[in-house]
Amino acid sequence: MTDFSEALTTCPASLYPAVLGVLHAQAGCDFSLYKQSTILRRLQRRKDHYPERDWNSYIELLDSNAEEQQALFLSLLIGVTSFFRDPEAFDALGRELRTWMSGANTPAPLRVWVPACSTGEEVYSLSILLREAKQTSAWPGEIQIFASDIDTRAIETARRGWYSEAALRGVSPQRRFDWFENANDGWQVKKSLREGVVFAPQNLLADPPYPHIDLLSCRNLLIYLNGAVQKSLTTTFAYALEPSGILFLGNSESISARTPWFEVVDKRARLYRRTFAARPQTTPVQLAMPLKREVVPVRPTLTEPTLMLQNLIFEQIADQHFPPCALVDTQGDIQFLWGDTSEIFHRRRGKPSHQIVENMIDPLRIPVANAHAEALLHQRRQESALIRWDREAGRACKITVYPIEVPFLSGVHFLFVFDKHTVAHEASGPGNSNTENQERILELEQELASTRLYLKNTVQKLEKANELLKAGNEESQAMNEELQSANEELESSKEELQAANDELGNLNIAYANRIEELSRLNNDVFNFIHSARIGLIFVDRELKIWRFTPETAQVFPLIDSDLGRSITAFSGYFGLRIEEPIQMVLRDLTPWEQELHTAEGHIYLHRILPYRTLEERIEGVVMTFTDVSLLKRTEQKLQESEDRYRALFENLPVPVLACEAQQKGHVLLDFMILGANPAFKTQFAGILDFPLEQHGSTLMADLGMDFHEGIARVLATQNPESQRFYSKTLKKYWQTWIYPSGKERFAVILDDVTDQTATLEALQLSEDLYRSTLTSIDDFVSVLDKDGRYLEFFQSKKAGTLFSTWDFTGLEMSFPEIQQSVKQALQQLAAGEPVQAWTYTLPTVLGDRFFSARMSPRLTGEG
Repeated sequence: MTDFSEALTTCPASLYPAVLGVLHAQAGCDFSLYKQSTILRRLQRRKDHYPERDWNSYIELLDSNAEEQQALFLSLLIGVTSFFRDPEAFDALGRELRTWMSGANTPAPLRVWVPACSTGEEVYSLSILLREAKQTSAWPGEIQIFASDIDTRAIETARRGWYSEAALRGVSPQRRFDWFENANDGWQVKKSLREGVVFAPQNLLADPPYPHIDLLSCRNLLIYLNGAVQKSLTTTFAYALEPSGILFLGNSESISARTPWFEVVDKRARLYRRTFAARPQTTPVQLAMPLKREVVPVRPTLTEPTLMLQNLIFEQIADQHFPPCALVDTQGDIQFLWGDTSEIFHRRRGKPSHQIVENMIDPLRIPVANAHAEALLHQRRQESALIRWDREAGRACKITVYPIEVPFLSGVHFLFVFDKHTVAHEASGPGNSNTENQERILELEQELASTRLYLKNTVQKLEKANELLKAGNEESQAMNEELQSANEELESSKEELQAANDELGNLNIAYANRIEELSRLNNDVFNFIHSARIGLIFVDRELKIWRFTPETAQVFPLIDSDLGRSITAFSGYFGLRIEEPIQMVLRDLTPWEQELHTAEGHIYLHRILPYRTLEERIEGVVMTFTDVSLLKRTEQKLQESEDRYRALFENLPVPVLACEAQQKGHVLLDFMILGANPAFKTQFAGILDFPLEQHGSTLMADLGMDFHEGIARVLATQNPESQRFYSKTLKKYWQTWIYPSGKERFAVILDDVTDQTATLEALQLSEDLYRSTLTSIDDFVSVLDKDGRYLEFFQSKKAGTLFSTWDFTGLEMSFPEIQQSVKQALQQLAAGEPVQAWTYTLPTVLGDRFFSARMSPRLTGEG
């Protein structure tokens, strides 16, 4: 197990209680009951967020900053959970639940408690499992689920019951359809499932448990607690569960076999059943002390002597002159034999044994065992009484045991020497019979004492072996607990690594999104720079070039090897000491610009701007080169065009005004005269007594409302319009043309048509007199064009009774009788010849009448 000082790494041990005190004051949770290594790793991880602080400074921050206290608290509550975590374990639990519900004969509610429920995935997994088991077994009872956790934020998440797509990876499509519904790009637990669960905050180590529970699921919590707290919680679970209730633990958690309240249902799935043992009343917490283990030396394997020749000679001598001897170790195993042992050693059937007792003849087995036990106990020479083992033949022996040290064998060994004796058989008689009986009784008493000693030694050996077995069992249990604790520690580390992996995964996704965004922005900037075709040079504060765009080559040649060179090396291309404007921009943070003219005739707008980072740091300047050659040529052409139009405007003989309308919506209120040409100023000098900049209401009042309405129509339709107005002030007629110039501006051209108007009126008067004269005579008068079509036709009232009233305008000659004559006359007139009068007859309403016709030319203005 991890030592405190090793896990603490750089954090001073004296500060650890202070951290626990802050957490206890902030969250009311005693983290001293948690495994120290887990706490210290999470503490180190939080400390890594403040690399500039030492441990004392960080503890001060933790003591004064509630947000950091909350962050550390949530970090210690490792909320790693998922739906149907460890599917095999949930399958085993489902089988157990279906078996229980099928055999249940009472509709009493099934009460479930899930402590340390985190964000609710395991709770809803159990709820789904229970309802599916209920559907298959038709059990009529009610399911009551209680879920608790110390983290109130996790409780709120569990109550809400909304989970992302990634959180439901362990849920099958069918279960998604049955128990979830799509909501806000995720999955919402259906209301029927959520209403069956009661969530509540609870400190499992301080608050009382829920009583009368039939199923208790507490998975992957015990691995974070020390051994004493684990035992205490085992007692708490035993108190909460009803007899035959099920306890469901995590993969790396288990219940000690010595616990009287639980028995194993499925060891692999970590399912335990509450026994009928009496319910515990208290749950004491005791701190576990580290266990010490003795190192039991392993008995080395014995090897055969290598001096074969000496052994051969020694065996020959021993067989002839030595009594039978046996070298035995402390366990009673024969290591070597000397002399003739055929009389006292006997091979038995079955599996061979090296134990000396097993190989002795029956009369010598107990004495040999006693002698070995006494020698082993006292570690000194032991000698037995004379033992008769063949009374008829008078054979007997005396057993002597010597403790010896063998150089090439480890440990103490014992040399058994069997000194054989021959006892003469006396003839039978009255005296001898009594002596023989007494000797026999003495032998039996010795044999009985030897048997008692053997039994005593055997009992002691068995007791010692039993004690060793007990100690070994306890040691095995202790080792098992230590291994379980180590396994829990590994599982805790695995959970932390998984949490860290999840955090790293989220960070990786965030970084990937950020990289993608930066790549997209970089692509946007790249395409913008190359599509805008603007030359860019990036210069740092030391006036060194660190980046430029290819378009810069249009101004002066830059190659990749110029990166890192000073921009002052290219001052000749700028026509000035370029460092001066750069220093000015760095100092004043205001842009600077000038025009650059190249030898090829191009014009570039050269600008220098500060290079700002997102943190508003100035790290150099950006020099831009924008090709404005086309813009300059366009400006020149526009200027020339403006000059031409200005000259035309100034030299027009008619008055011209440039005006700007003042409107409210689409209603024209007034207009401002922006400018007037000299013709206007000359013709209106001394007549319109107002400055040109003032409103045009005076002009509108003089020309009347038709002029006002005409301006409004032109601005609305953006179509020019021409009208004739009479100026009361000037007593003149004006022909006006109004031209739009945008939504609010327009131009007005005024032409004095007073004389033309008088001429037209005189012509109209002459026309009226002409027509009155023609209609007052008794003849017919017609006006024909050169092709013989009627232009006008006049007849007197008197003559109107001869023909119907026709409109001959535009028609050819309607009288066939005279068509030929008229065409001939027109040809003579076109040739400039005179036409004589002729007489012809025409049908009328009064009959045929004779008419006299005369034709004369009518000259136009062009002759």
